[in-house]
Amino acid sequence: MPRPVRWLAALAAVALVASPAVATPAEKVIGLLDVRADGVDDPVVLRFGEAVEEGLSGLDDYQAAPRTRMTEMLQQSAWSSACTAGPCLREVRSQTGAELVVTAGLAGTGMSYRFTLTLLDTEEGLVLRQVSETCPACTVEDLASQATLATIELVTGSSGSEVPRPMPDEAPLRAMERRVGRNQTMARRAGLLVTAAGLVAGAAGYYFQDKDRHRLSYPLLGAAGGLTASGLVMLGLSFRF
Repeated sequence: MPRPVRWLAALAAVALVASPAVATPAEKVIGLLDVRADGVDDPVVLRFGEAVEEGLSGLDDYQAAPRTRMTEMLQQSAWSSACTAGPCLREVRSQTGAELVVTAGLAGTGMSYRFTLTLLDTEEGLVLRQVSETCPACTVEDLASQATLATIELVTGSSGSEVPRPMPDEAPLRAMERRVGRNQTMARRAGLLVTAAGLVAGAAGYYFQDKDRHRLSYPLLGAAGGLTASGLVMLGLSFRF
């Protein structure tokens, strides 16, 4: 191989090694924030939490943050375990980078279990979806399998109930509309009365003008112009607002 060609090949190889890899879009971080249990042994709670994490790890386009890692990152923060919804979750987002979190609750009697999984947005602390399931006469592994599938369905939206966001109360809006309607009606009536008074004053002014009684006709004609103009303005405003 000629020397210039060898130099070009070497330079190309160096450039290829030194160039950074093409960046891929950042995955959305989702973490298991909390697991609470009632009437269930610790080993079952531990396996249940692991099953939820397995469900999070199996999601495409998401980077799963284990509960232990979330706990470590939040230890020195202002976040409290009492915060499970609302704007206080912004601290979780700030400290861990998790845009979504899941909280899990497990209750059991004997070999029957009930669990609830909740998906929350850490920006506003809103509940996005929720899944509640029962596992009657289950082994621990049965419970774990069901929890893993329920976690995947919760995040992907293939199961679970959408939690509607509160709609603004319509009662104050309707009351305001009624008040505006009443005000428009009153303004319209007042405009009609003032306009009518202007027309009457104008007719009287023209009558006295015809009789050469200028001392009465001039004031009446002036008042007629002002009253009529005011009434028409009031009518126009009542129809516009």
